[in-house]
Amino acid sequence: MFKTTLYLDAQTRQALRSLALHEGRTQTSVLREAVARYAQSAGAAALDGKLPPGMGAYRSGNPSLAANTRATLRRAAAARGLRRSA
Repeated sequence: MFKTTLYLDAQTRQALRSLALHEGRTQTSVLREAVARYAQSAGAAALDGKLPPGMGAYRSGNPSLAANTRATLRRAAAARGLRRSA
């Protein structure tokens, strides 16, 4: 198992709590089932190993770009006067 963090809006969080309480289950088990069902219905197995259109189609010429993505994006945003939203 892998730990994953989700951010939910208040309405979705309340719906999850209510559903889990109504079914006598943990919120975690409800989420696991929901994600598994969604992946199955979306045909996630068929997507295994395939990238979304355009992903991996371009080369920056900078071999360390992927390893430094966060820092690169921060510098680019700062250069444009953009700030991180709360």
